[in-house]
Amino acid sequence: MSSSLEQSKTSVACSHCDLLVELPSLEPGEKATCPRCSHTLLAIPEGGAERLISLAIASLGLLALSISHPFMLFSGAGMQQEMTLLGSSVDLSAHGRPFLAAIVFAMVVALPTLYLVGSLSILIPLAKRKRSRSFPILARIVFAIAPWTMADVFLLGTLVSLTKIAALATVGLGFSFGAFVVFVIVFARMTSGLNKEWIWREWERLPSS
Repeated sequence: MSSSLEQSKTSVACSHCDLLVELPSLEPGEKATCPRCSHTLLAIPEGGAERLISLAIASLGLLALSISHPFMLFSGAGMQQEMTLLGSSVDLSAHGRPFLAAIVFAMVVALPTLYLVGSLSILIPLAKRKRSRSFPILARIVFAIAPWTMADVFLLGTLVSLTKIAALATVGLGFSFGAFVVFVIVFARMTSGLNKEWIWREWERLPSS
């Protein structure tokens, strides 16, 4: 838990209930919450921007592995078929569901990729302690995209579907499936550490060029 609020040096208004709260002096890994609604006011990530950069790069690598190898293998009635993450969107479109195909591709591949690339674009200047003119725009884009990155929801839906498919055919999990599971875990660690209030506070502390 974070330090006592009496040690504060800065006051902020809670974005959820508008209560003016004095922020304590926080250490890495600590957070300050609103005493009225428990909304997180400020969270200091462990390892700072450098650790988040490492997690973002690892997430991009895992996502690349997830879309470049077989995701699942199906066999039954003497036939065998393999599916990839990108192939799932193609199959949905081919079966007359282009809108659903676009949503799956966007939320599982496109938006997480855009989120990670954008996150690196704002974290690297923070790590180097250098201002970037594009930082404010990129930061707003990153935090606007965040709620729409639903790789974890897709994974949960896939696991639920497996219980139904297993009764109709033999299902094998490909290398991509394992990579995607690890991606979801690493991606969640990265996004949980990318606190909006901390990002803007660090940006304001950067020396003017």
